[in-house]
Amino acid sequence: MCYSNFDSCLKFTTPDQLAAYSNKVLCKEVSMEFPIYNAVVTGACKASSSCNEIATTNAIALATSAIAKVVNPTMSAVAYRISTVLFHSGISHVDVQRLNRLGICMSSDSVINLHEKMGENFDYAAKKWKKEIEENNSTLLFVREIEGKMLNRSNDDMHLDTTLNLDEDSLKA
Repeated sequence: MCYSNFDSCLKFTTPDQLAAYSNKVLCKEVSMEFPIYNAVVTGACKASSSCNEIATTNAIALATSAIAKVVNPTMSAVAYRISTVLFHSGISHVDVQRLNRLGICMSSDSVINLHEKMGENFDYAAKKWKKEIEENNSTLLFVREIEGKMLNRSNDDMHLDTTLNLDEDSLKA
């Protein structure tokens, strides 16, 4: 489970991967790939059919993540998820340090770096829309300037036989 060549959902690190991560997927992966380990951790978490399935799944995922992270530090998707939730809940620095030493949470610097990475492109669509609006607006202002400077005016002695159609619809075509 902890080998570097084993492709596990615990190795998820990108924001999209972390959003798609699920404790149920991890438990399914563990039960299929490592049945003996699954039996041990299920017994240690006191899982039975009468227990709450969500609590059991979360306990198994947390235990598996903590053990896997000790052997292979790149297998820390659960720590990423827990750190994100706790960060948004307002966890104190002391608590982050304590949970980091237990292997349950990332360090505070890592959490901040993760959030900066997650927020890099959050407003991409809004910026793209704003750029399109600004381009259209500047084009329209340019055409109006041309219209104002190039067409004959009543007080000007310049006579043009050509009429320009500068409507927005004709310019878009």
